[in-house]
Amino acid sequence: MNTRSSAYTMHAFLLIVAATTRSSAGVAEFTDFGQWQNAVTSFTGIDFTGIPGGTHLTDEYADLGVTFAFDFNLQVVCCDFGNFVDGAGVEALGPPNGNWIQLTFSAPQHAIAVDFLGIVQFELYQGGSLIFTNAGFGGGGSFFGGLFSSEAFDAAVILDPTGGFGTVVIDNLYFGVPAPGALGLFALAGLGSLGRRRRG
Repeated sequence: MNTRSSAYTMHAFLLIVAATTRSSAGVAEFTDFGQWQNAVTSFTGIDFTGIPGGTHLTDEYADLGVTFAFDFNLQVVCCDFGNFVDGAGVEALGPPNGNWIQLTFSAPQHAIAVDFLGIVQFELYQGGSLIFTNAGFGGGGSFFGGLFSSEAFDAAVILDPTGGFGTVVIDNLYFGVPAPGALGLFALAGLGSLGRRRRG
């Protein structure tokens, strides 16, 4: 699979902290790790340390519930760009191989987040169908960006929203399930549907 059109090429909470959180169509966006963390019951964090540099990621983290699609876009564990706290991250190289990181989860998730460099955008998928795309996070430097979705997703793509062919670089990856009552809050706020953003 080497194109974004392939089957799996595959935005607390809700207005509580308006300065760092946006919400739309059942998805809340966070630019603060602590606030994102408050929205989940538990989460898994991956810092990519302990994997040799240059490794093309596939199932190294399958035991944690996520696999990386190997589709020749070179999603590799990479060097420290001077911004990584732990000296390790993942880089998806640009042309001719693409500039996105593809993830498949072994169980449905409601939250995903990354520490990243530059700019990133998320696409969320369920059963091979795109259910949400956010506008993007960042714009230069080092950032945090996270989503909490009222609808479960089983795959995600992290990409460059500018449509360019630069690299996509993440430091740490986080994913998890809802905090108690979180989905109810979405429903009460009228944000329980992602239908307006869904496409097959």
